[in-house]
Amino acid sequence: MNAAVLLDADALLASLRALQAQVVAIGYPNRDDLVGRELDMIDRSLRRLLKELGDRDSVDA
Repeated sequence: MNAAVLLDADALLASLRALQAQVVAIGYPNRDDLVGRELDMIDRSLRRLLKELGDRDSVDA
C-alpha cells in the first residue's frame, strides 16, 4: 500500500470527533421532522464509528 494513502489513526479520530461535534452544534430545533431525524442518524452513526475505531464517548466513561 502506498505510504501516502495510509491514514494517521489519531488524525482520523480527531477529524471524526470534530465532525460529530459540528453535527451536534447545529442545534436543529425540531428533532421530529425529517431534517432533525437525519441529523440524529448522522450523530449516532458517527458515534458508532468512533466507538468501533476505539474512541470512548463521554457516555461510555
